[in-house]
Amino acid sequence: MKDRITSAKIDPATGRPLPAGVEYRGKGQYRARKRVTGGERIHQTFASAKLARHWLDTTSAKLQLGQFEDTRPLERQTVRELVDRYVREEMQTRENDRKGHIPAILQDEIA
Repeated sequence: MKDRITSAKIDPATGRPLPAGVEYRGKGQYRARKRVTGGERIHQTFASAKLARHWLDTTSAKLQLGQFEDTRPLERQTVRELVDRYVREEMQTRENDRKGHIPAILQDEIA
């Protein structure tokens, strides 16, 4: 029940105290912050305090069960980096594929 402690700050939308780890950032913006391994913090923004609290509860449970995976490095990776890595690691022995559609994808402006 320690995670359910509320803060002294009041949610302007509902008039209730915000859950611990959730802060109001403006109209329809609630940021949830959670400390993970090594003192690092992860955060995410939600449209309501209820959604932010749900994310905090889910993340806490995953951390306790050892099932939490930090996806931030993957979210920052571009399509071009992903395709380059695939070509480098998976297609070394596939000469025809390296000459086919993969190079065409890399020449696209979106990559």
